[in-house]
Amino acid sequence: FHSKESLMTLVNSCSNQKEFIEKFYEGYLQKRNKKIWGEKTGSNAYCIREFLKVYPEIKIIHLIRDARDTVCSLIKRSLKEEFK
Repeated sequence: FHSKESLMTLVNSCSNQKEFIEKFYEGYLQKRNKKIWGEKTGSNAYCIREFLKVYPEIKIIHLIRDARDTVCSLIKRSLKEEFK
């Protein structure tokens, strides 16, 4: 829900990571009438320590998927026909 321009404006207007995160999700939460947000991007597992530094009170739910389901999902959405 952010355009490239609005995202650049947001980056340039924030003085720290916490401010950026809060402003980034502010419109999303208001639009959906929600108070909390969740992040499910798998690669964010690599930066959990950084999230904990910014938000020491956060709750983390770490799910581990069956590897076969993960492979099937990757094949379905991104791998080319010759790799199936």
